[in-house]
Amino acid sequence: MSTLTLLILLLSIHSASLCQLSGTPVPTRGSVIFFLRALLRSLVGTHPDPRTLIALRLARQHDLSTEGQILTQLKQDVIENGTEFSPGATAWHTIALLASCEDPHHVVVKNQQVNLAALLMEKLQTDIAHLDHGHPLTDYHQVSLAVLALCKASICLPAETIEKISCSAVEFSIREEFTYPVDTLSIAALALRCMSFGNCNHRTPMIKSLLQIVVTHILDNVRSDGTIGDLSTTGVAIQALTANQDLLPPGSWECRKSVEKLLQGISNEMFSNPLAASLAIPALENRTLLDVDTLNCSTDTDDLPLVIKNSSTATTTPTHPTPTPTHPTNTSQTPAPGVHMARIITASTPSGSPVHISVNYTVMDAVNNNFTQWLILKVPLGSSAFDILKEADRISPERFRLDYLHTPWGIVVTGINGFHPNMFTTQFHFITGQNHQINDLEGYTPSDGETILAIFTRRLIPNK
Repeated sequence: MSTLTLLILLLSIHSASLCQLSGTPVPTRGSVIFFLRALLRSLVGTHPDPRTLIALRLARQHDLSTEGQILTQLKQDVIENGTEFSPGATAWHTIALLASCEDPHHVVVKNQQVNLAALLMEKLQTDIAHLDHGHPLTDYHQVSLAVLALCKASICLPAETIEKISCSAVEFSIREEFTYPVDTLSIAALALRCMSFGNCNHRTPMIKSLLQIVVTHILDNVRSDGTIGDLSTTGVAIQALTANQDLLPPGSWECRKSVEKLLQGISNEMFSNPLAASLAIPALENRTLLDVDTLNCSTDTDDLPLVIKNSSTATTTPTHPTPTPTHPTNTSQTPAPGVHMARIITASTPSGSPVHISVNYTVMDAVNNNFTQWLILKVPLGSSAFDILKEADRISPERFRLDYLHTPWGIVVTGINGFHPNMFTTQFHFITGQNHQINDLEGYTPSDGETILAIFTRRLIPNK
């Protein structure tokens, strides 16, 4: 049994079951691991969104360094721009802090402090005051998010306020002949659940009736193949329905079928949007947004490595949830549209070499966001970053073909895998897994377990 297979098997033993199943099969757990790693790679070079941190925190395996970096950036955003946030953005940041075991009442960065929960309450009150005009100042999706976030922060709105918001939403839908989308209904169901059965205890007949109505509307959107609304909303709908299982009529929904639809979407590489992936991950981990304040961060382990170190055999990493041949197939050198996940590629260790190290080499298309390819290489200790690129080309030219020029200023990469930078608009940006820029490919020497990323990105045009 390979190290990779053993790792996935061990992780599957400790994973929670999906939809009350007796156990999560190894291929399913492998899909979740693959999905989490794909999400982590998609975040490189992007501004963090609180929804992605919530997904990573609700996962059962963690990259603690990445999660810590995102949390630091989000807290800085709260300090610098919190007053300008929309109610929805304020709510997502509040939930992200709770999922990270941080107190949203006291967001502190250096000597600055913000009470984000109080700020969210102010924004929600502005929305509620506008209900006299027939609708909130923003929309009911953001209002529902705010109610959910405040509830998880142990701020219970009066039952009369919850009833006023809910009745206004129903009246607006009838008056405008408008049907709420599945994601809005799902957030509303989670908010009402929290307010009536969770952190708060507003079980008035009207609130219980309103919650049942919302759940029924979600069920109306369940398709025969398990999709709820569309694939992008299925994840959050699964959360809403599992949180309200006691309100589901017998036989009204097959949870397993909806989860299998998510897994099929992963296998078919249909989650290219990190935010859509963020809503799916909690459902795959048998968790919901209602769990964000129950996590014990002190027990987290850093067990979602992009690199498996110290293997005595050729190193591989899980890069696709379905079985893939060890040797890459002979495909076109130009990446096919929509291909954004890597395949399993095994790098052989040169015979007779001295000490070797493992290096994760990843190529990403950040211009069109339709391609990510990576593999683990075993190379001699002391190899340069340029040696890594050449070794990848040698092992798998179909995936990592390298074009370059020798110039008086050093090596200039002119193409990787069919991507060719334009002098004025695009470029290859080389960084390490710790976001350190690599300016000299021949001069930079990676260490064991390090990641080298080649990101095809747009050039920054300086302001005149």
